[in-house]
Amino acid sequence: MKDHDKDLLYQMLSYCTKIGERIEAYSIDEDEFVGNTALQDMLLMPIFQIGELANALSDEFCSDHTQIPWRAIKSFRNMIAHDYGVVDPNWAWNTIIFDIPELEAFLKTCLS
Repeated sequence: MKDHDKDLLYQMLSYCTKIGERIEAYSIDEDEFVGNTALQDMLLMPIFQIGELANALSDEFCSDHTQIPWRAIKSFRNMIAHDYGVVDPNWAWNTIIFDIPELEAFLKTCLS
């Protein structure tokens, strides 16, 4: 693995961890998240950053790890950045609860 990719993966892992820590620290559940734009901002910003970092990964790395939907990660970043008003909070919550832990587990395995 290229050092550049490794550095990006560590940063992505840090953002995944922040999401989990924020959910725990603020006792956020789906109803609170859906009804509170401040909580949405707090949890979607790290996802935005993950998308930025994913966009900087080498094509070789992404091709070698097709089990992760890199294109979808980048697309969600673009949705947050350019169409924020249309991000469905229920859909975003599912991403936070199901996809981020999956990405975090992949990153831990990849970096170990």
